[in-house]
Amino acid sequence: MIESISAEGMEFMHRHLVAHGDLTTQNIMMDARPILPSGWHFVAYQCKPDGVTPISPLARIDYPVRYIIIDFDCSVRLSPGQPHLIRNFGGRDGDPPEYRSPEPYDPFKIDVFTLGNVFFKDFYQAFNCPSFFALCRLNFFAEV
Repeated sequence: MIESISAEGMEFMHRHLVAHGDLTTQNIMMDARPILPSGWHFVAYQCKPDGVTPISPLARIDYPVRYIIIDFDCSVRLSPGQPHLIRNFGGRDGDPPEYRSPEPYDPFKIDVFTLGNVFFKDFYQAFNCPSFFALCRLNFFAEV
């Protein structure tokens, strides 16, 4: 599922001392080729490449897709041993409480907060799905 794959990507970056800074919906892309093997039209995205024939995606459960984190223009790479404290870091999501303080903050915590905001705002609130976080917890801990 997207939540575990996105968390894995974030963990990989953090393990390599890279903080993304803008882990928002706009920067998590899905490679839809497994579920749309005949492709799709670049404008009429609900149609095959001819722009007329409707498409019917295959089930993601049967044809897993890849999620790709893009847009590293806000990212920062820290050196080993360097304190995890910076200022003026971040992208589209203005919600992290650290942004309200003039004090330096941990960019890795900003990534965790903003990715959590993706799940909260773009899934839980958008689809009014109270069981979403329970499913995320079950899937995440099942893979750990």
